[in-house]
Formats: sequence, C-alpha cells, structure tokens
Amino acid sequence: MKSLMIVNANNPKILLDAVLYGADGILFDLAEVVPDTEKDAARLLLAEALGFLDYSAVEVVVRPNCPCREDFELDILAVGPGRPCDFIVPMANPEFVVKAAGLLDKVEAEHKLPAGGIRLIPSIDSAAGVENVAAIIAASPRVRAVMFNAGKFLADLGAEAGGAEQLVYARSKIAACAHVAGIDSLDTPYSGKPDGLAADAKTAKSLGFTGKVAADGKQVKAINAAFA
Repeated sequence: MKSLMIVNANNPKILLDAVLYGADGILFDLAEVVPDTEKDAARLLLAEALGFLDYSAVEVVVRPNCPCREDFELDILAVGPGRPCDFIVPMANPEFVVKAAGLLDKVEAEHKLPAGGIRLIPSIDSAAGVENVAAIIAASPRVRAVMFNAGKFLADLGAEAGGAEQLVYARSKIAACAHVAGIDSLDTPYSGKPDGLAADAKTAKSLGFTGKVAADGKQVKAINAAFA
C-alpha cells in the first residue's frame, strides 16, 4: 500500500467521494477528527456506509478511538461486521494490540466471518512505541503493517516540530523492524508546505518505508509517485 488517505468518518459526502482520489487505502477516522459529541453518530454512519457503498477498489482501514477509552471497543464491535480490511491500533503497545485482536476474534465468531480476516495496523505514537515497535508487531499475527504518527511522537517527547532530521531515528527503527517482520510500513502524514511533500516522501522511502499516510486527497498523487 503506497498511499493511505485520511477521511473524516463523520462526513457523509467524504465517505461517498473517498474512492475518487486514487489512494490505495482509505483511513476512515473515528478518533482524532471526530468531536466527542459526534462519536456515536460517526460510528453508526461508518458502519452503515461499509454496508452499502462500494469500496472494493481500495483497502478499507478504520481508526477507532484510543484503546484506553470505552469507545475503542464500541468502534470495533460496531464497524467490524462491515469487514474493513484493517483497524488501526492507536497509541499502540503489545497489550493494546492483543486487546484489539481479541475483539476481532469476537466479531468474526459472532458474525461468521473468516477467522483472522480483519487485520491490524499499530500506530506508533510515542517514544515508548518507537522503542518497543518490534514487540508491538509481534503481539498478534493479525498485524499486517505499522504506521508512524510523528505529531503525537513529538508531543510525547515534549519537542516542537522541526526539520526531518529530528525524526530520522524513529523513522529508521520503525521501517527496519517492519522490514524484518515482512510487513508494510506507513510514514507519518506530511503537514508542511505543499511543495515539500515530494521530498518528504522521498526521504521516507529512502529510510525503508513502503508507503505514506496522506492528510487529504491533494497529497495522494505525489505520494503514489514517490513510492511507485
């Protein structure tokens, strides 16, 4: 998967148009972009969309709320029956990956879905996540890729965002561990000036990432070109 485009799961029009941008995968976000007052409605909207819209041309990925919240279980139990390809595990650690895998075991058994068919993509959002990435990947056979979230990683460090050099260690370790495990690695969304995206994606590829998260549809073309 070269490109994974983030989509607000609480916006009906975006849910309908998401496949038009050419991304390999669509990340339907129930967490970061959805206010607490809209969590329930977004969950139901996405579950309904997966039931009747045609997403067969893309890899469907869902980002639930943090496993530390009750919403995490509600998100997986509500949306899982729609058979997304993958669930993100936010703020991933081995315990959270195991928790997510157990919920998917329950969903697949109750709805007579193929066992192990829904996979997991841990999101590396902290310094601890970077240091423990190999253990996170190994926590479940459902893990098919790993994703880096540089914004949350830097916030966890208490560091202000600066140049790409401050991310070299984290990026290199994540990509290397994913390579050893034989899974995909998705680099962090780019949030700088538009003309810097191509160079940032090229840097990510040079460090071993196999793809990159797109913050919106405008970034997809450049990311696909960088990882072609």
